[in-house]
Amino acid sequence: MAQFDFYIKRGESLEQDATFYEVVGETRTVIPLTNVTAKAEIRPNPGSGKLLASFDCEVLAEEGTVLMQLSPETTAGMKKGVYAWDLLMENQPDALTKYPIDGLFVVYDHVTELDL
Repeated sequence: MAQFDFYIKRGESLEQDATFYEVVGETRTVIPLTNVTAKAEIRPNPGSGKLLASFDCEVLAEEGTVLMQLSPETTAGMKKGVYAWDLLMENQPDALTKYPIDGLFVVYDHVTELDL
């Protein structure tokens, strides 16, 4: 499993892609994600039953890529803090489930205050 941490200001959008490769020696080949579904969620900590937010996920099968997005409205509704996130991928019809990426999800506010 790979670890990838997000750091985002409240109220900003987020778009991140993850491309999956098979590496043999020095050769790197894209793994097609045919028949794969994906979802990614943010929770207070691993194993928590409380869901804070869900990414919009799009699987680009031929490119071997999962595109994950959060809207500014979603991140604006989150309190600043350190949370956990992961990506779940399931291959149909085998129902083979994998969690290839997880990490921290850090939400913070702007530091400099606006004086008008």
